[in-house]
Amino acid sequence: MTGAGTRGPIGPELLEAAEEISDQLVAWRREFHQFPELAFEENVTSARIVETLSAIEGVEVVKGFGCPTSVVGIIRGDLPGKSLMIRAEMDAL
Repeated sequence: MTGAGTRGPIGPELLEAAEEISDQLVAWRREFHQFPELAFEENVTSARIVETLSAIEGVEVVKGFGCPTSVVGIIRGDLPGKSLMIRAEMDAL
């Protein structure tokens, strides 16, 4: 998979990159589901997400944006054009 600031894989390359990390993705999902947390109380989940995103080169991490447990990961590219935002919920309900 390519790093931040470069043109990322598309099409079959993206699927291949996802398959390469599928075991890690499943492990994270299982880990997060071991600690169900209610809205605005996702302390374990948000801390783990901050830890994971902070370990990825090129990801800027912003915590507490709007609420104490929110996490924003920003990847800035060097190519002009549109941006993409992905939003996810962390609470158990």
